[in-house]
Amino acid sequence: MYPVEDAQLNKALFDRDLDPTADYSRANKQAMDYAVADLYVIMVTTPTIAEGGYQISLTDKGSLMKAVSAIYKRYEGAVAGSGGSSGGSSGSGEADPFAATIPTPKVKGSSPW
Repeated sequence: MYPVEDAQLNKALFDRDLDPTADYSRANKQAMDYAVADLYVIMVTTPTIAEGGYQISLTDKGSLMKAVSAIYKRYEGAVAGSGGSSGGSSGSGEADPFAATIPTPKVKGSSPW
């Protein structure tokens, strides 16, 4: 299991206007999914820890990146407040942190060959 600090967990929940002591319900599903995505981003961006022959690393960061993208895609185009969003930063219109932002090159000429 990859370590996630309690402070990181609480921050993800508070940033999504979720109460860490409350029970999960379908009413807050979208906000909870975004909080999970936030934790996955933390895990993907955390460096490998190595000390004295002991190492903690996350070997399959690609799978977590795909999971984050899937969560953002699930709510793409959602109306703010739908899916149980409680407002705050968990509404629609959020950008996938792993979406490709590299523009596609455009060819303006043709090859003579």
